[in-house]
Amino acid sequence: MRISIVGLVMVVQLLGGCSKVECQSPGECGGNPCCWSVNGPDDEGTRCRATPDACTPGGGIDSFVTRACVSDEDCTAGGISTEFVRCCSLSEHPFKACGRNCS
Repeated sequence: MRISIVGLVMVVQLLGGCSKVECQSPGECGGNPCCWSVNGPDDEGTRCRATPDACTPGGGIDSFVTRACVSDEDCTAGGISTEFVRCCSLSEHPFKACGRNCS
């Protein structure tokens, strides 16, 4: 399944999801990941995680998890393996997020 961050953000906006922003980068989390979660139509926002390897980006049928980032390196920090290796700007959110590509 191909999930694009832009497409996901558009779906969340159409369904009325509202993002809660606790963090915008790992720098605000003591170097640990700042995780962004979407579950169904609900944008659950971002929050700091407790360990460097937490919050592996990925998605399912009705959910999506990725990391807020400043650089591509934030997407794989902590030794995780993911296809979401690009730090992409999101015009709808105050943070960048890890994705497969930035289109």
